[in-house]
Amino acid sequence: MKEDIIGKLNANNHIIADEALRRYFVTLSQYGYYDYQSVYRILALLMIPEFREEFACFWTPEDESIMQRVLNCLYCSVCAIPSPTPVVETEIHCKTSNRRDYV
Repeated sequence: MKEDIIGKLNANNHIIADEALRRYFVTLSQYGYYDYQSVYRILALLMIPEFREEFACFWTPEDESIMQRVLNCLYCSVCAIPSPTPVVETEIHCKTSNRRDYV
């Protein structure tokens, strides 16, 4: 059961992390700057799966609860990190606007 929960959260985190990186690089390419606090939050999001894997043998349900609260704090804390939804739009070109995102 513990492996199923961790696997599900890691799968969702991977999709969200990919989208966060895409948004980060698009913003960086358009403005040439991204504030450090937002970059640190993106790095924290990227680090979570590796942290879980490294300490999996010590992982408890309480730890998973804490990690879920950390993720809830990170989601939508900056524009680059989307909220977890069943469908995450990951296309390079936005369909609803005439602006094209270049990575």
